[in-house]
Amino acid sequence: MEVRLPRAWRFERSSLFRHLAICLAAAAACVFHEQVRAGNGALWIIGLTAATHLGITLVAERPRWTRLSVVLSPCFGLAGWAILVHLTGGASSLFVPGFGLEIVLAAWTCAVRGTLLVTGGAAAALWAQQGLLGAIVPLRLLILETVFLTAMGGVTIL
Repeated sequence: MEVRLPRAWRFERSSLFRHLAICLAAAAACVFHEQVRAGNGALWIIGLTAATHLGITLVAERPRWTRLSVVLSPCFGLAGWAILVHLTGGASSLFVPGFGLEIVLAAWTCAVRGTLLVTGGAAAALWAQQGLLGAIVPLRLLILETVFLTAMGGVTIL
């Protein structure tokens, strides 16, 4: 006998967990700003994450908008992690595993297609933010992180 949690419950918990994880990571970037090379931008991430979480939660309570909130939540989560990674040094940032968290949360609330899209979005965000930085980072590191994110997506789908 398999016990399945209601989809709304899974979405609410994953959305809250996503919000708290990004806020805690941004707060850590503020506290250890010298070590992770983060400026005051991490404070903006906390504020924007709180605002988007509140908006998505309010939208999710309306029956016709629930599907949209399930799509927007991981998108805003990926954007939050991408900005935090960008602010703290790119592919060599300590916050890159946040993309993996988004993949796991997507597998918990979305179907297989949604998890694949979040996995692809995480890899694209990693490469895009590194391209925006213009910093030279070993290509092996980007490829290794991309393979890790792709493998994580595949395992969570299974």
